[in-house]
Amino acid sequence: MAKRMFEFRIYPTIKQTNRLKKQFFLVMKLYNLLLLLGRDQYHANGENLSRNDMNHAITRIKELDTEFNKVHSQVLQNVSDRISKAYKHFFRRLKEKRMGKSIKAGFPRYKKFLKTITYPQSGFKFVSDKLLYIGKVGNVPIVRHRPVIGTIKTMSVKWTRSGKWFVVFCCDISDDPKIAEKLEVSKKEWNFKHEVGIDMGLEKFLATSDNGIVENPRFLKKAMKRIKMLQRRLSRKAKGSKNRKKGRLKLAREQERVANQRKDFHWKVAHILIATYDLIAIEGLNIKKLLKDNPLARNISDAGWGEFIRILGYLAGSAGVLIVVVDPAGTSQECSRCHAIVPKDLSVRIHNCPYCGLVLDRDINSARIILYVARRTAGLAGTYACGDVANTLWLDCKASDVCETRTIFG
Repeated sequence: MAKRMFEFRIYPTIKQTNRLKKQFFLVMKLYNLLLLLGRDQYHANGENLSRNDMNHAITRIKELDTEFNKVHSQVLQNVSDRISKAYKHFFRRLKEKRMGKSIKAGFPRYKKFLKTITYPQSGFKFVSDKLLYIGKVGNVPIVRHRPVIGTIKTMSVKWTRSGKWFVVFCCDISDDPKIAEKLEVSKKEWNFKHEVGIDMGLEKFLATSDNGIVENPRFLKKAMKRIKMLQRRLSRKAKGSKNRKKGRLKLAREQERVANQRKDFHWKVAHILIATYDLIAIEGLNIKKLLKDNPLARNISDAGWGEFIRILGYLAGSAGVLIVVVDPAGTSQECSRCHAIVPKDLSVRIHNCPYCGLVLDRDINSARIILYVARRTAGLAGTYACGDVANTLWLDCKASDVCETRTIFG
């Protein structure tokens, strides 16, 4: 089942905003009540509440407290679904931990606030191109900057710390015959005329095996001076005052601006790669491990490798592009021509092989190794006729010259 998300900004009035805030508070309150009931049930009988049990409990809670009638029934039932999934993942992690995996089990905790509420089946509809009806809220102005493709399955309302409101539609695009046909044709005709290996980095955001580079924009580093200034101003304002509220909004908007810049950059680069290549080999980075006790943790977070890889996979799924994940161990130390091991630390930016004389940027060399390993592990490495050269390794690179790089984006 192919899914696609469509996000649009909405502009509720002051009354509608207050209704939404009230609904978010009531949903959070219900979540904590059901979690408390589940814990009491487990301590008393050693059994967990099922989803149906929680739905029956919601009906009784609505009878005792009529305030919950201000929230659409579908939204309230979604709370039981959230808690049941939270328990399911908790027991899964607990089982993995007992099997020796070094992870935290993470028992479901009480919520201080919620960022989203979900309408799983009904309670919303498009009144016109500029109005969206939301149950118990009313007709809310919406900016539909693109059409919604497929069948809408769920709608989530979310808010940001800067005071903006959005709706996110989860759509099933497998019902669309044009998209389904496109996916099937792409998978049947995978011949990989255009392949690429990608090496992620900090000096360069990424380097490709065909000498392409994308510079690291470092959005957070550029905005850090203003963010620090806003943080200092906020710390000096009295708690609970209107000035503190204004200062918090200014800081949230600046942080959101940086996040939006990074998000826009990731989507643009991912679109270029998906439109250019049929097969993309990437590193399987353990980003959580890289962020632990690392002096470069802030720079790694600023680059946003994990979010970029997620976006790349999302686009590849609907475009019929194959993504191959490669173990990154040793990819920066191996020569892409003779495959000899050439040790070098992070400060050495040029790969200079003493065995075959290959000299080129170390990131491009790593990208070529990543593509080579991807072809070998995925069973894609073929035989080439005499005189033919696989574009995986050579790419018209002279042994004694540094390869000329080309900028893909920026």
